[in-house]
Amino acid sequence: MDTSPQAVLRSLQGISGSVSANRYLTAAGLTLLIYDTVLTLGDEIRLVWFQPIDVTKLVFLFTRYGVISALLSVANVTSGMASHTTKVSVTHAMLCQGWIIAVGVSTILSTASTNFVLIVRVYALYDHRKKILRILIYACVLTFSIGMVFGALALRELIASMIWEPLLYRTCILTSQPHYLVGYWAPQVAFELFTFLLTIFNAAERPRRAQSKLVTDLYRDGFLYIFILFWIRVLNMALSAVPDAAYNLLTPFFTWSVTILTLSRLVLRVEDMRRRAGTMHGHVDALELTLQHEAHVEAAVAGRFPFITVNTVTTEAVI
Repeated sequence: MDTSPQAVLRSLQGISGSVSANRYLTAAGLTLLIYDTVLTLGDEIRLVWFQPIDVTKLVFLFTRYGVISALLSVANVTSGMASHTTKVSVTHAMLCQGWIIAVGVSTILSTASTNFVLIVRVYALYDHRKKILRILIYACVLTFSIGMVFGALALRELIASMIWEPLLYRTCILTSQPHYLVGYWAPQVAFELFTFLLTIFNAAERPRRAQSKLVTDLYRDGFLYIFILFWIRVLNMALSAVPDAAYNLLTPFFTWSVTILTLSRLVLRVEDMRRRAGTMHGHVDALELTLQHEAHVEAAVAGRFPFITVNTVTTEAVI
């Protein structure tokens, strides 16, 4: 292998396209995620911060702001600014190793969070059937465990092949392809495909629920979330199988942003529909009490039946 300066320079110039694309895609994904966070901050405060907390909301907050923090670190390294912001006591080799470990752990936690939301959504569409919940949990644990094994092996390969390039890009680059990385994404794709098919089967099994606008919205949003997540992970799996190491980490950071953006939108949308449904039922209850009160007053004035019992108006009739 030719290790002369000219050969090294030619090899570095050969990956300029993928390095530049990685920088721009990472910056675009981070900008998009921050912009959407600012855009939906009012809804987040109204629907999350000012409401009783639950597990889904905690996962939402952890995932949204944890990924933003992780992507800021990624952008710092991929942009080349890390060479100026790194402490003198930290070598660039240590920076790359620590950085890829942090990214790997964040990716695993993010995957767990998105799988949790996926389970909650499909479970709700099946009217909270315990059997469906058990099936989803077993499928998630199985695929996630397989992914964790391959993820740990891939992370070991990434640490060994990640180096600091100080000449042209001043960033961390891969020198060899991580063979186990595709094994991390494949089980996640299988789990998304499984939940996708469950959603389609449920919609086909009970078409009568399409008459409800609320349920229709839930199906549409849940279907879109699963559909987008499925193709994002298919893309990551496909690129991780490309023999050229320069393309293995080309899109994960951008697709990471899109995944969290979609997840955040879904959680906020569901919380908004839940509150609107609760408000609607509250108005129905108030209307029932008003009708009963008016009936009693009219009966008392007429002097016929002071203790008349009035049938309540059903929720379905009012709606």
